[in-house]
Amino acid sequence: MGLTEAATLPMNGLTAQVALEALGAEHGGTIAVTGAAGALGGYTVQLAKAAGLRVIADSSKKDEVLVRSLGADELVPRGSGVADHILALAPGGVAGLMDASVQQNEVVPAIRPDGVLVEVRAWEGSPVHGIEQRTVSVTQAESPADIQEILVKGQGSRVKGQGSRATVHGWVVVDHSFFPVARWCPWLAPRT
Repeated sequence: MGLTEAATLPMNGLTAQVALEALGAEHGGTIAVTGAAGALGGYTVQLAKAAGLRVIADSSKKDEVLVRSLGADELVPRGSGVADHILALAPGGVAGLMDASVQQNEVVPAIRPDGVLVEVRAWEGSPVHGIEQRTVSVTQAESPADIQEILVKGQGSRVKGQGSRATVHGWVVVDHSFFPVARWCPWLAPRT
């Protein structure tokens, strides 16, 4: 993983981890993820697969290859009718649904009565009998060490890829090959 990709971990990777924990699905269980082609949804798909879950993900036609490469077991068309498409693959509903694309009321029917809906924005819908709604954010991550664990998993002891053109400053990853930041922000220039 390059440093540019690693920069998405603090917000999206940790939020996905918190969401997966909030779903509480057991190994072998089935969850659904909306917005699977986006950063948050994509990380959720990958972490769910690593946890041994079956993942049903929504996708546009143009993103199908990407979403499959992230590990989704089944794809459904995104947009109107997404809940019906999920129910066709999981009769009775999924154990949990991570709503990364904030479809809210549109996806509720796809969740079984004792299931969990995880949102990243405040719930604006009506209370749904039997479905637990949880709102998550990156601030619920246990510690900054979680980021390091995600970064180094499978990468050895450091992130590879950008050489001397990229530097890490606290929580911020600056890829100097993309933006010549040192010209306008010399305090972010690579240190020698």
